[in-house]
Amino acid sequence: MKFHSQLPATLLRGYVQLSTSVVPGNQVALSNANLNPLLPDSPIAGYTGVDNPHYLGPTIVATRNKPVRILFRNLLPTGSGGNLFCRSTPR
Repeated sequence: MKFHSQLPATLLRGYVQLSTSVVPGNQVALSNANLNPLLPDSPIAGYTGVDNPHYLGPTIVATRNKPVRILFRNLLPTGSGGNLFCRSTPR
């Protein structure tokens, strides 16, 4: 994702509404990005999104006097595959 036209794109953890029988959306196949560009992304079996994942951002739109429920599911792989992507450089 690019946050500004003068900055390079950056890799983010994305958020997306999951497809259901009630809200199927576009049923976008979901995957976890690999840091090594030579390896393909790892597909997430059993889940599709209503749209492409996006940066969550600071805004949740709600209506007054109407409850809002947000359920977050962690679909990151376990072990080192689920580590946050940070590249260390030797000092």
